[in-house]
Amino acid sequence: MCPCDGDVSPATYATIVKDLVSAVEHPGHLRTRIETRMRALADGQLVEDAALVRDRWQSLARTIERSRAWAALQSAGRIRASDADGVTVIIDRGYLTAAWLTGTTPPLVPPLTELFRPHPPTILAIDEAMLLWNWICSGTVTLDHVDGALST
Repeated sequence: MCPCDGDVSPATYATIVKDLVSAVEHPGHLRTRIETRMRALADGQLVEDAALVRDRWQSLARTIERSRAWAALQSAGRIRASDADGVTVIIDRGYLTAAWLTGTTPPLVPPLTELFRPHPPTILAIDEAMLLWNWICSGTVTLDHVDGALST
């Protein structure tokens, strides 16, 4: 769907893009609209359509979460974190740079050279960042040091 193929007018497309940007910035508003739509479809016995709307919402919600996690790790810069199992790691802007066990000599860690990237360069980069993000948010991790700002 885009104005260039004639499906929608430029004005309609601009409204759709504006709504999408708003949804990413304020997903709660979109979630309310989607839940209302799902209920209306389910009440009308259109269960398959309601399931399709639900699946699309879940996909969008995952995308928003991944985007926010990437942005948070980018803003944090270098993170030193440890967990209850005695694992300590260095994370540079969403990339695992070093890891060691308590009682062992920490490896030499090069200076932070990874530049801020507003978007992940590859699928592998966001997958790695999400693994690290989920570990950080697991409730078993202590943030020992954060260069920048980190909000979970």
